[in-house]
Amino acid sequence: MSIQESSLRPVALVPLAWRLALVAVLVSAVLVVREGSGSPVVSLDFPLRPQLYSFLVAWAVALSILILAGRPGQLRMISASVAGVIPNPAWCAAHVLLMAPVAWPAALEPLLTAGVPAAVVELLQVVLAAAAVGALLLALIPGRIWSPLLSGCGPLAWLSGGMALIAVLAMHGSQQLWDRATGITFSLVQLLLVPFYMDLKADAATRILDAGSIQLFIDSPCSGLEGVGLMLAFGLGWLWFLRREFRFPRALLLLPAGMLIIYLLNVVRIAVLFAIAERGHVDIALAGFHTQAGWIFFNATVFLIAILSRDVAWLRKENARPAAVAADTDSGRLTTAYLLPMLALLATGMLTKAVTGAFDRLYWLRLAAAGALLFAFRRSYRSLDWRFGWQGVTAGVLVFLIWLLAAGWLSAPAAMPQALLELSTPERLWWISTRALIASLAVPVVEELAFRGFLMRRLDGPDFDALSFTRVSIKALLISSVLFGLTHGAYWGPGIIAGLLFGAVAMRTGRFGDAVIAHAIANALLAAGVILFGMWQLW
Repeated sequence: MSIQESSLRPVALVPLAWRLALVAVLVSAVLVVREGSGSPVVSLDFPLRPQLYSFLVAWAVALSILILAGRPGQLRMISASVAGVIPNPAWCAAHVLLMAPVAWPAALEPLLTAGVPAAVVELLQVVLAAAAVGALLLALIPGRIWSPLLSGCGPLAWLSGGMALIAVLAMHGSQQLWDRATGITFSLVQLLLVPFYMDLKADAATRILDAGSIQLFIDSPCSGLEGVGLMLAFGLGWLWFLRREFRFPRALLLLPAGMLIIYLLNVVRIAVLFAIAERGHVDIALAGFHTQAGWIFFNATVFLIAILSRDVAWLRKENARPAAVAADTDSGRLTTAYLLPMLALLATGMLTKAVTGAFDRLYWLRLAAAGALLFAFRRSYRSLDWRFGWQGVTAGVLVFLIWLLAAGWLSAPAAMPQALLELSTPERLWWISTRALIASLAVPVVEELAFRGFLMRRLDGPDFDALSFTRVSIKALLISSVLFGLTHGAYWGPGIIAGLLFGAVAMRTGRFGDAVIAHAIANALLAAGVILFGMWQLW
């Protein structure tokens, strides 16, 4: 290619990112249509089918990440070469034709009627789906681009395959630990409760605790393994981030210590939940405390480990300089200013839900917490360009449409919560208006400050506030978008796509305001769907 890598800016990666995001959007839309058109006409049944599908997905994701992260220079050249290239009409038509039988499985029913084996029909669907995705990629990214992109990927393919295999084995193998871990959790909860409930009956076979007025069944998801896994992931990331500061192997003791603490706190959580329910507050116990207490305990443990571990001389190298603390107070203050409003919003939500139950009557406190911190740190955001243009507005509308499609697939229609209906008219209007205001104004600002303003730029260097959005790397865009998506629970898929679009529009225009307005418009349109059309599943 005649394009010189040194002459390209990271913003040249945006055209490639937009095209890959479009592939994800279109494929997701097809899956939504397929779900709405009825279940597949056939279903293959063979040994290790879930494991095989999980491996293929994990392998594709791992390979993509390795290619994108390991070849930033080549990707800039490729992205620049596709900028302005019109999608190939022939490959677009081929994509539509190949995907039609996948989106509407009933189109293949004549094959079954003609006596074609069911296994062959589903295998045909799989082949057609793969061919359709390939045609779409060729339509958006010319074939001449794929050769340099995939050249020399053999070692990466093997490495990503090994990573996928380990992930699948760990995921499916860990399921065998659930029952044993749940049994241990049950015994420890019983041990905690016996001094307070002398007549407590415990059935280890069914894992039911009975205090007469209340019964509690400890299911496998309450075993505490999820928290242990999260703590392990955090611990590994923390140790890697501060690898130059800690002494090894002694620093590795932080891993089992953190995992044990979070496991025991889960036992305490269940015991307290039982006590709250036994006192007659079942709704608060199951709908509020049950979920939020776990996150509160986890966040508190993570915070204490992060703070205290760096003050233990036995764990730290002599004369080690803290890698995570900025050398000057200004950098530390800016990090706090960008992250603390979102952390305050999350913490306030956890606390209010823990004490109110399924319906959070105190939702408005989130606006007060985030607003107070945004006002306090307002001088720290002066370097950001808060202007916006049509690109941000367009991205917001597109994210709204993607979210709307995903909602039809991921959640069933829902009416206004009964608890909200039971409020007086002024209280109901207050709750709805503050919820809409928080979603449309507070959430976009605090989340964009954290994910695009801080994280996306911080991944490219410690002096993030001085880095222009047009200089952000594709690796930083991808990582920040994935983490952003993972914070959205069941909507992690559309969340990742939204993160890509918010980040891409900021990179393209160089304005932080475009990311904020895109986020705000998407959330405001979703709020309008709830209020005007009763689509309460969106909230």
